Amino acid sequence: MKKDAELGGILYRLYRDAMKLESIATKGSEACEDLTVNELYLIESISAYTKDGKGPAISTIASALDITRPSATVAVNKLTDKEMVVKTASEDDGRSVRVKLTDKGEKALAAHRSFQKLLNSDLHSEISSDDNVVITKALGILDSFLDKKIEEHTGRNRKILEREKRRRDDKKAPASAKKAAPAKTAKVAAAAKKPSAKKAAKKAK
Repeated sequence: MKKDAELGGILYRLYRDAMKLESIATKGSEACEDLTVNELYLIESISAYTKDGKGPAISTIASALDITRPSATVAVNKLTDKEMVVKTASEDDGRSVRVKLTDKGEKALAAHRSFQKLLNSDLHSEISSDDNVVITKALGILDSFLDKKIEEHTGRNRKILEREKRRRDDKKAPASAKKAAPAKTAKVAAAAKKPSAKKAAKKAK
């Protein structure tokens, strides 16, 4: 159990330190001084899905980053305000918006990739070839494990949401039945007050 806790702590510190390092390193670049690390990865994603000069749609960006479409829209709007990207109507579908990097965005992307290349080079100089093989294999196993866990939790959350929806629907059903009850009662009462055909005939005599 202690080893599991240590591994979790190492993974957390690796992620935290990597993000912090890039944040500090890229702040030295004029193109990145106003950007967060998450925005740099968003810029990288936009570039990756730009084909033949056409930028990706908001839905494509959301899918690539595994975030909701509204969250992607907010993130893209922030980059638009910082003049990193421009939004244009799609030629194929006027209702769809495509996102493309500006010259300023391209410079930020270049600085981001330069940092990654330098970090990779420095890392290789610090570890031996044998260690590199072991670490790469271990990280591959970890990556597959995390992907598996993401799928498990996504499926579990989906089931919970579906169960909650059914529960809410079940609660609504009795309420609608109660609303219909007074109308039914009124009809019964009216029928009771209305004399039958036999009684009506006797009164006529």
